[in-house]
Amino acid sequence: MIRIEQIISEFKSYNPNADVSPLQKAYILAARLLASPSGLVAQPIAEHLEVAHILVGLKLDIESIVSGLLYSTIKEHRTSAAELSGHIGEATAKIVEALDALPGWTGERTGKDEMAEAMRELVLAASQDPRVIFIKLAVRLVRLRHWSSILRQKSKGFGSETLEIFAPLAERLGLNHLKVELEDRAFALIHPKEFQAIQKFLESQREAHLAFLQALQEELLRLLALDHIEAVIHNRIKHSFSIYQKARKYDVHYQDIHDLLGLRILTKSKDEAYKVLGLVHGRFNPVHGRFKDYIAFPKANGYQSLHTMVLNDQGTGFEVQIRTEEMHHVAELGVAAHWSYKAALPKAEKSNSSLAWLNELSQSLGIAADPKESLEIFTRELYSDLVYAYSPKGKIIKLPAGSTVLDFAYAIHTDLGNRCIGAKIDGRILPVQHRLHHGDQVSILTSEEAHPTQSWLAYARTTRALSQIRQGLRKRENKEALKLGREIFVEQIQRFEIPLDEFSESAEFQGFLLKHGYEDAAAYWTQMGFGNASMNELKAYLLSINEHIPQRQSRKLVLPFQRKVDVVEIPGLEDIQVRIAKCCAPIHGDAISGLMIQGEGVSVHQTDCKYLTGIDPKRLVEAQWVLRPEDRKTVKVVLHFDADIKTHVQIMRIFASAKVVLQECHHRLVENRSTQEVICQVASLDQLAKILKRLNNLNPVTARRVFDSPEEEAVG
Repeated sequence: MIRIEQIISEFKSYNPNADVSPLQKAYILAARLLASPSGLVAQPIAEHLEVAHILVGLKLDIESIVSGLLYSTIKEHRTSAAELSGHIGEATAKIVEALDALPGWTGERTGKDEMAEAMRELVLAASQDPRVIFIKLAVRLVRLRHWSSILRQKSKGFGSETLEIFAPLAERLGLNHLKVELEDRAFALIHPKEFQAIQKFLESQREAHLAFLQALQEELLRLLALDHIEAVIHNRIKHSFSIYQKARKYDVHYQDIHDLLGLRILTKSKDEAYKVLGLVHGRFNPVHGRFKDYIAFPKANGYQSLHTMVLNDQGTGFEVQIRTEEMHHVAELGVAAHWSYKAALPKAEKSNSSLAWLNELSQSLGIAADPKESLEIFTRELYSDLVYAYSPKGKIIKLPAGSTVLDFAYAIHTDLGNRCIGAKIDGRILPVQHRLHHGDQVSILTSEEAHPTQSWLAYARTTRALSQIRQGLRKRENKEALKLGREIFVEQIQRFEIPLDEFSESAEFQGFLLKHGYEDAAAYWTQMGFGNASMNELKAYLLSINEHIPQRQSRKLVLPFQRKVDVVEIPGLEDIQVRIAKCCAPIHGDAISGLMIQGEGVSVHQTDCKYLTGIDPKRLVEAQWVLRPEDRKTVKVVLHFDADIKTHVQIMRIFASAKVVLQECHHRLVENRSTQEVICQVASLDQLAKILKRLNNLNPVTARRVFDSPEEEAVG
């Protein structure tokens, strides 16, 4: 069991002049708060000490380690943030409080929406104080180490969460040793048989592997000594989960994995690192395509090293990593290394310099439209390497591998991205979807007419570009929906022969907007364009207030919704009294049903009126509008088109301009293709033919009339 004295000693090794009394005080407080009712210290104190020990290993500040000792005390209702603040200070108490506010990660989430929301909250909290994420990783690792204390049925979910979220997060932060242990322990939970098989294989080959690596080390040390290069050489054997992934990817046995074994050479300077690379390539045979220069082009987490794969004289492959001692320090501690190297900097500056990506990720998640988008953004950020491109003025732009011209443009400025039409690279004009390579010098080409389109989402790679494109699309969609909604509104108002300006400025309409929570008429029209609002709710409101207007005053609006019932008939009940329902106020052309009311006759409702929900079907009777020459014909039209909202808006505009009455509209999206079923009333079949012709003239649209039965088709 780890003791507090060990934690204090290791903390003082990298911070010798620090006051360690907060650590002693926090330990005593944790022991008291986590004590069992009998007064004995409960097992969790050991886990809290282990968390603190991991944080000391990352060389974090004293506030982080104190928070690690007390991380669960608020969540378990042992204390409050206010009480903690009095004991350990407000700054440290805020870290513990932030940890308490985060949702739990227990492996019980079944939906991606829940996973995305929990992940979003973690990133947002870490963007406020990065130490939250270090502590969260340490807690996850300790719980994996002591998994037997947790219910076995949760093990697969807990392990999957670790592999999908926490291990990639540790890698993105540059904490490779945490990532390796997280992966191996999660792998053992999810695939225990495979884990044991790999462990058995490694144990059986242990002596042979160590002998091979020892011989290589000795040979390389002699080689370097001849060139008067002082270096430290470590050996390494690939960890279990990495072996498992490689064997599955290439369908080979564990023994046949080429980079199963490796050496790490630490030099005094960068120049020596490149010199050692030349010596290694001179002595052994390099494998084509297996050299990576992460010194010139660091990974997204700041990792720097030279990686090469070589073969010895017997054809056995092994990996060699070459880096300076300072690079090795950063490789071991990742982002946390900045907190050690830059001890003199304020915490805010440390955060800005080493964790800028976390702030940008937080902003992107903040404007994400839904959990699916959040998860996509998060995954893209975690699983990215870098490509380095240059602006015409020589500024280096670091982007995830696979980034395109669009990503480059948005990395410079949002307006430049929104107006991008391509780029000039090495004298060639290339499209927005062109993927960039190391060393490309990129000059963005723009047009005032350009704007984000749906297809751009398939071209962009960075979280910033994707977020800005989606934001641009939403703005355009809102603009198109507003235009369509206003057209529908104007058409409906004109049916009642009311001047638009008079109606829009009337007290009745303003009262409706206020009651239904619309900021203004534009907000109502926008929702109408999206299909989330209709004229029915406006009619119902106006009819309800009309009952309370005793006498029309000079400035009162004359309401257009007639109550005449001589155009409705109830088949088989010709002499019964009929009235139009106030709740939905159907007008000629609406689909209607009759509701029998004892002692009053029949109340006529729209068939989809909410009032009819749950009504005994025996009380419903058939109702129909009295047939007239000008009566409309009900038809069903099926349309197939793309996923672009602009296409949907164009379709609705054609229906609106033809003044058809839409009765039903069902839309579904499958594999980025839209299918829409529209039931509407047209004046005649000639009018329907013209509408279908206009619809089919739209480039991505195919439209046709369908029939519910062969008999109907024969008649139609």
